[in-house]
Amino acid sequence: MESVGFVETLRQLRQYDKEMYKQIVARLKSSADPLAREVGYYFGNEPPLQRWHTTNERKGESRFPGWRPAKAAKSVKAVVGTKPMKDGMVGIVRIQQMDGAGQVYDSAGSVAGPNNRFVKNLDKHRARKSVQGRYRSRVLFPRTKEILPAIEDEIAKAIDSADALVEKRIRSGN
Repeated sequence: MESVGFVETLRQLRQYDKEMYKQIVARLKSSADPLAREVGYYFGNEPPLQRWHTTNERKGESRFPGWRPAKAAKSVKAVVGTKPMKDGMVGIVRIQQMDGAGQVYDSAGSVAGPNNRFVKNLDKHRARKSVQGRYRSRVLFPRTKEILPAIEDEIAKAIDSADALVEKRIRSGN
């Protein structure tokens, strides 16, 4: 879904009218929250690997985060941003995993490559295997891609209402 000029509007509002900016961001986040909850559900209840510890602390030399299924599911959040991504496009609303263990599980393999034992074990029961040097997502990207059409209308409505709000404020002269 493309929106022309909306990112610039958000940037200006953040600078000059913080209250309106917060109101618009809250509406955008609330329209994407159902997507975040649905994607979080797919992180599952069991650790992805048998010996992945489930304590609150980080363990081992690498300070590996513990797997807590409820936290991994609840830590998928909708984030509103105005910074360009690698390809130059700006994602107004994105879904992000805030839990360390969830991030490790979702993206392990993009840097380490498919021959890393940890990555091989994570990929063992999956149809799609990791490829080195390419972005890897086991849950976030595939599930978001499946579910996104269902909430695109809500996000479009949030953008339209933000446009109307800004236009009304401009016309009133405040």
